[in-house]
Amino acid sequence: MRLISKLFVFASSLFIILYGVLSGFFKIEGTFIASYVAGRNLLQGMNPVLLYQFPYFQKLIGVSGLTERILSFVGATPSSIAADAFLAFTPVMMARILFTAANLAAFVMLVHATAKVVGTSNKTAYMVFLSSSFALASNFQAGEPFIIFALLFVLAFYAFSLGKVAACGVLIGLAFPFNPIFVLPAILFLLAAKWRAFTYFLISAVSLLAVTYLVVGNSTFVFYYQRIVTAYLNGRVLNPFSDTFQTAWSFLRRMFMFNETLNPNPLLKSTPAFLMASSFFKASVVVPGAYFFYKGVSMDKPREALVAATFPVLLLLPVFTPAELVMLAPAIVAIVQSATEEGRTRIAGIFLVLYALACIPFYMFEGEFAGAWSIFLDYECLFLLFAIYILYLVFQSRIVPRHLRYFRMILTGVIVFAVATTLYLGDRFVQRPVNSELVPALPASALEVPSFSPGLYSGRLAYITEDSSTETLRPSGVDPEQPPSENFFSYNSGEVGDNYAMETAANGGAVVYFKTRSARAIYPGYEPRISADEDYGAYIRQGKIFVLDLDPRYIARLDSISVLPYKIIECSFNAGKNNEIDFVIDSLNDSYSLAAYNLFNRNTSTYPIPFRPNRFCTVGDTMYATQIVADSTAFWKIVENESPNSLFAIHGDIYDVTCLNGVIYLSSDYERGIENPTVYKYVRNLGLPSR
Repeated sequence: MRLISKLFVFASSLFIILYGVLSGFFKIEGTFIASYVAGRNLLQGMNPVLLYQFPYFQKLIGVSGLTERILSFVGATPSSIAADAFLAFTPVMMARILFTAANLAAFVMLVHATAKVVGTSNKTAYMVFLSSSFALASNFQAGEPFIIFALLFVLAFYAFSLGKVAACGVLIGLAFPFNPIFVLPAILFLLAAKWRAFTYFLISAVSLLAVTYLVVGNSTFVFYYQRIVTAYLNGRVLNPFSDTFQTAWSFLRRMFMFNETLNPNPLLKSTPAFLMASSFFKASVVVPGAYFFYKGVSMDKPREALVAATFPVLLLLPVFTPAELVMLAPAIVAIVQSATEEGRTRIAGIFLVLYALACIPFYMFEGEFAGAWSIFLDYECLFLLFAIYILYLVFQSRIVPRHLRYFRMILTGVIVFAVATTLYLGDRFVQRPVNSELVPALPASALEVPSFSPGLYSGRLAYITEDSSTETLRPSGVDPEQPPSENFFSYNSGEVGDNYAMETAANGGAVVYFKTRSARAIYPGYEPRISADEDYGAYIRQGKIFVLDLDPRYIARLDSISVLPYKIIECSFNAGKNNEIDFVIDSLNDSYSLAAYNLFNRNTSTYPIPFRPNRFCTVGDTMYATQIVADSTAFWKIVENESPNSLFAIHGDIYDVTCLNGVIYLSSDYERGIENPTVYKYVRNLGLPSR
């Protein structure tokens, strides 16, 4: 058995070096790309709110020249964006090398700090960490920050073991702005009456958030805490029913929540069952963890407190992949050391084997299994982690006095039931009604992956969607004879930084026009808009609107519109009037107006509107606009000299609004993951003119 263990650790170490560390030094890939692109655009003065908008951020990834893959970013906090800006001060390859070197140094420090807290040898700590194989390698390969998070976490308990309670709180506070889940250990210290630790946690966290505020500004903070963090904490990232993230929330959604396109066959269709199961899971993780944390702190055993705080953090992560399991390694070292000291070598071996198995994502390679029960195989990593947690609770029963064991079990059960009931009632209170006036507009094949930017091509609905086989964005719903190689992220690397995407069907078959070397006129810009006739395009840059003639053979600038000293927010071609472009302007005192500009006679007319729209379209004399209200989006109909009419409100974001053939289409993440938008149509008859 020892020989097998040594061979496994050797093979795992070799894998970590070849797949993880070396890739981290010599390849640009993974989460690092999203972080660097975000940081670089922040340094260039971009509004960080745009980084949270899925379609826009994916275009930024594409034009960066670093990858053609879809990359998630919604989990990044404002503090993460600020840190990304510091990362992007250097050229990309240098930043990659420095980040990998920092990760490597953090790993060595983490192992030695863990050995100090646990009271074991460095050799034992290295053995456990190196058995984490894929989890540890992924942190180096993809540029994940979980080694650094784990280091801050372990250093906090090391400071606690030295009696430095204030430093303990400071270190946890430094982790919180980068991941909200780290509020849990701070609360555990509060429940254990360690007031200084919690106080210094607040001071540290607030100080770092204040620095972040100075870097990213007020609008980013408001947008993140109103629109992002609630969805993130509910696990609504990408497809919330997918096993991409090995979380209990995803699994329980697959079990109980019906969704016509994302989960049509749950084992039991019951929203109350989902809410109750989620509540019991949360309570079952937090309550025993809080008890054993209190025991560890009161008995002055930081080893026990470290383990007790680790399981709630990992099991309640709303977005969880095997890479995060590196944060479990210190707890496994602690459990193995405790079991070894007590002569329970078999228990120690079981923990090591379960941890090593959990770090290998077998679920990624198991393929498609027949039957609904295959979901239990899809969540292999989650169940192994939960099995380690249950085994830990059984192992910890040894520290409960025998004559009090059953009483404590019953009391814990009562508290778990009370907490779960409270959580369930809270979840029921915030449930939102379904809006029956919005229905998916795309074929079933396009509904499981992100799809957005509706348009027309030869009278058919066109849109942009993810190619699940290549993890890239591509045009769909267009000419079936279009060569599959015409992907709008097929950029020329020699023009990286000058390219931009334009959503149109005017380039001979693709939904998106992407500037290449063959374009005779170069007008790079952001937030382009295309006319319903597919003849014109427009984009906003430096306070002006530039209008383009989109001849497939010749891209020419047709006109430019300037309304200085006003700020142009958004522009759109009027779906009811030929050759008219409408745009929203913001005066110096934050009052907004809709301006109409005729491309032929160059006449401009304006009228005030009651709010700044997030997205809008115009049909004749009517404006349809979206307004962000807390964590929801309201949809308004606005006509000059009439009171605005609120048509509906949804929980989530609306990315695009357009009128096609007399029907209003929206791109939204409504009822979906925040990075999994799709195209909806508004089914109420508005009497709009078709073209």
